[in-house]
Amino acid sequence: MKGTQAKEKGGILSIVLIIVAVLLVLGYFNIEIKDVVEKPASQSNLAYASEVAKNAAIHFYESIKEKISSVGNTENEPSETAATE
Repeated sequence: MKGTQAKEKGGILSIVLIIVAVLLVLGYFNIEIKDVVEKPASQSNLAYASEVAKNAAIHFYESIKEKISSVGNTENEPSETAATE
C-alpha cells in the first residue's frame, strides 16, 4: 500500500508541475487564459464540449444501469420439472 500512496503523490505532483509549466509558457508568450476563454468562439467550443461530455456521461450511466438491473433480475428459483421429479 505504501507504493500506491507514493505513486499517487508523485502523480499529483507531476500534474501540478505540468500545469505550472504550461502557465509559465503561456505567460512567456503573453497569452492570457482569461482573454482566450472569454472569446465567443471559445465559449461556443466549451459549451459544445460540455454538452458532449454530459451526453456521454448520461449514455454511460444508462448502459451501466441496464447491466446492473439485468444481473439483479435473474431468477434463482428451481424449475417446475426439477421439483416434480
